[in-house]
Amino acid sequence: MFKKTILVTLLLLVPLIGLAKKHLLASDYSKPIIVTESAPTFTITLPTNPSTGYSWFLWKYNDDYIIPMTEKTLKPQKNVPGAPTVSRWSFNIDDDAFKVPHIFYITMLYARPWNLRASKRKVITVIATKGKKNGFHL
Repeated sequence: MFKKTILVTLLLLVPLIGLAKKHLLASDYSKPIIVTESAPTFTITLPTNPSTGYSWFLWKYNDDYIIPMTEKTLKPQKNVPGAPTVSRWSFNIDDDAFKVPHIFYITMLYARPWNLRASKRKVITVIATKGKKNGFHL
């Protein structure tokens, strides 16, 4: 009975561990990032592999309200040539954005600087609201 309980527990945890690992590396951003007046800073984490020559570039955003803060490409977890890693971007939302609720779009471009035509775009939705994150429904 004890072995069966452990086996069932492991079978239930394995998919969750896989999801947690994926979330730690990068998010797919299929849902919006919700930013509140009390916590106006947010981070975008995107998968990257600098050894390929590709980099993430901030392409389009509302510069009236969104303030880019930092970008950092983390060291790969595995110390082997060509190992993937993540690019972490920090942003701040200006106080004026919280006067009324806003929906913003940030477009990131994954490209080689010498070949922008062969690029991928990632559009990330950001919602700025006075309310609490957990009280906001889409």
